[in-house]
Formats: sequence, C-alpha cells, structure tokens
Amino acid sequence: MRVFFIYTGCLALFLILCLTADNVLNSYPLYLVFYRTFNILEYSLLSIFFALIIKKGKLNKFLILSIGFYVLFSIYDYIRLEKTSFTYYPQLTECIIFLFIIVYIFYEKMNTDLSTPIYQLPIFWILFAFLIYFSGNFFLFLYFKSSVQDENFKLLYHVIYGTVTITKNLLLCIGIYQVKYIITPITSSDQIANLDLDPFNPTDKLKKV
Repeated sequence: MRVFFIYTGCLALFLILCLTADNVLNSYPLYLVFYRTFNILEYSLLSIFFALIIKKGKLNKFLILSIGFYVLFSIYDYIRLEKTSFTYYPQLTECIIFLFIIVYIFYEKMNTDLSTPIYQLPIFWILFAFLIYFSGNFFLFLYFKSSVQDENFKLLYHVIYGTVTITKNLLLCIGIYQVKYIITPITSSDQIANLDLDPFNPTDKLKKV
C-alpha cells in the first residue's frame, strides 16, 4: 500500500503544478512537461504496485521492464511533436497494458484466495477503481486527435473524464477504508456438541439399595 500512497501524493502535487502552469503562468509547454512527467510517474508507480500483487514471476518482470520502454516512448513522443501539440499515444499504451493486468489480477485472486470473498478485500476496490478509470478514458484518448476541433466532443470529454476520475477516487477511498470481515471456517470438531454428560453406571444404584 505504500506505493499507492506515493501515487496519490504525486497525483496531488502534479495536479497543482499543471493548474499553475496552465492558468497562472499561461505556459502550455510547461504544462505539457508537467503532464508528461506525471504520466511517466503514474505508469512507473502503478507498474510497481501491480507487480507486488501479481504472483506470477514472468508478469512481474514484464511490468518492471516495461517502465523503461514506457519512459523512452514518452520522451520520443514528446520530442517528435511541436511544443504546442499533444498526443495520447503513451496514455493509450498505458490503458491497454493496465486493463490486461487488472483483468489478470482479478482472475488470479478469484482462483487463489478463496478464504475471503474478493469484494471484502481492499485490493478489489482499488483494482475496480483503476479498471473504470482506464476503460473509461481509453476511447476518449483514442478519438481525441480526430475530434479535438469538435466543441461537443470537448464538452463530452470533460464530462466523461471528470466522471470516471471522481468515480475512481471514491472507489479508492472505499478500498483504503474497507473493513475486512474474515469469517473463520468451522471445523468438524467444532460442530460436535459438548453435552458434558455424566457417565452412566447402572451398578451405582444397586450399591445404594
């Protein structure tokens, strides 16, 4: 969970930096630098977070190694464009990878951890939050470049992005404060009634007569 809290802190920090660059300093190139940096940190921290959860070793190595490729791809995508233009190719890559990873973690949890219902685990709500976030934003990022000039699309973009982001944050809060009710299974020995009966000895009455 420590990685998750670092991610939340970076999210708050870079949100302030992006808003300051865009609205106070009126510097769109600086805004892009902050936003790209946050994307790299987001992918890196979530990759580490998911790698710590997954039990399959090969997938863990893939996530850790993919951080370097994602950093290089993000830098290349930033350098090849003009300082006033922007694409969502790194974010699309992030969405595709993490959607696959989240579905796999759900599959792994449902097949390995049977002692507690999965919805009672905090990780369920965290995974569900990011599943909604990445699946909701995937099509927005996909159609952004072709529809950026459409005013209706811009309005729809802000509505959908704001909705999935708020939903993600609410579900993350539920995951953090989720109380786990773990019911200890009753063994067969516990089910035997303890009647504490006195031993029956018919010769005792004969001795008293």
